[in-house]
Amino acid sequence: MDRIAQSRITRRGFLVRAGAAAAGAAVGRPVSAAGAAGKKTRRVWAFADSHIGLVHDGKDGAEWMAVGLDDLRRNVRGIDYALALGDITDHAGAEEEIKTYVKVRAAAGLPAWYELAGNHDFGAIPAGHWARYVRKPRNYTLLDGNAAWLLISARQGKSEGRINRATGEWLKREAHRHRDKNVIVCTHQAVYRTVDGSGGGETYIMHRGYVRSIIAKVRIDLWLCGHIHGGRRNRRYVARGERTTYVNVASLNHAYGTRAANAYVLEMPQGARTMIARCRDHDRGAYLPDQEVRIEMPHPWKFGARPVLIPAGAAESRPAAPSAAGT
Repeated sequence: MDRIAQSRITRRGFLVRAGAAAAGAAVGRPVSAAGAAGKKTRRVWAFADSHIGLVHDGKDGAEWMAVGLDDLRRNVRGIDYALALGDITDHAGAEEEIKTYVKVRAAAGLPAWYELAGNHDFGAIPAGHWARYVRKPRNYTLLDGNAAWLLISARQGKSEGRINRATGEWLKREAHRHRDKNVIVCTHQAVYRTVDGSGGGETYIMHRGYVRSIIAKVRIDLWLCGHIHGGRRNRRYVARGERTTYVNVASLNHAYGTRAANAYVLEMPQGARTMIARCRDHDRGAYLPDQEVRIEMPHPWKFGARPVLIPAGAAESRPAAPSAAGT
């Protein structure tokens, strides 16, 4: 979102802080593929709006990331991978901020990371920083057993996202193709008039009627987003539609008066039809029970060794090789 208030630091100060954050972010050894396959519950850390390069409440976004990762290391074991749902950086995907993110990611010790770009990151795509450092496609499907994650870096309007016709048609095809799986869509901006604050300008994905038509035509079980963060979270950051649950996971940075480093731990027990989405207050090292949601899924969870990443536009019969941590 457009910034309400911010503190700036010098480039040298930013790099010193970022290096310290990366050094302090280690969560532990990555889980092996064999170990992941034998686990009874899949756990995913979903966060948004770290805003690296922006200081609030005395910490830069990289330091707020480190706070979250330290809480995971101390108190939440067994995270299989992270989902970064945009606004990872603050200044239009500036190269130094992208590089800092990659350093924190590499030091964290999580098995794998999967990202999409938000409006504050979008400049990194045409500049080539996204492909060079983050090394993720713009839009892609992540298959983890029978979980189909569809990650979309919506085109930037102003602060709102814009899904063009080609991306929308890809989304419909993928949701239909993977109807034998549990389908989860991830974007930075929200769907219009779902979670709290998504009815205002520049908060939702355009064009809203087209997005609604997609949701009406294909089954989407869960839609995760970020982008909206101003003041403390409330239980309306979770919303239920006719057959889709919407969850805003923001924000990891204290930016815009949130006064908390929040993210979600998503728990998917093998063989169950339920996802437990648990909002984590990383400052206090505690869950927020009033913002926990249990989401009924159409299919019991079945997980393999590790996820497979398929870029949008790739040959349907030739999925990409299993993705490694941080690639």
